[in-house]
Amino acid sequence: MDTGDDPEDYQNTWFPLLFSDSGSYRVVECGEGSNQGKVLDYDVESGICVQFNSLESMFLTVHEFWSEGLYTIVNDRIEWSTDYKKFNEIGARLNPGAGYWK
Repeated sequence: MDTGDDPEDYQNTWFPLLFSDSGSYRVVECGEGSNQGKVLDYDVESGICVQFNSLESMFLTVHEFWSEGLYTIVNDRIEWSTDYKKFNEIGARLNPGAGYWK
């Protein structure tokens, strides 16, 4: 996996879930410590932070985004709302303490 310009930041305890061409990754921390089992946002420019407290909370959060109409399907494509305040409110409520939603 290409880890961008700073491959030394990428940890061997991370299990990759999603990545984008912009250098942003979603990984699960599988190592020991306070972030074990959490889904991290790793961006080669802005660093690392907890986005979801677990895989379960990630799926529950995405489900809530769909339920609240933040994600829709238009012409067979997924589109998302620009209501970032609502995204952040839902993310913070379902993932207390996760720094991503601040």
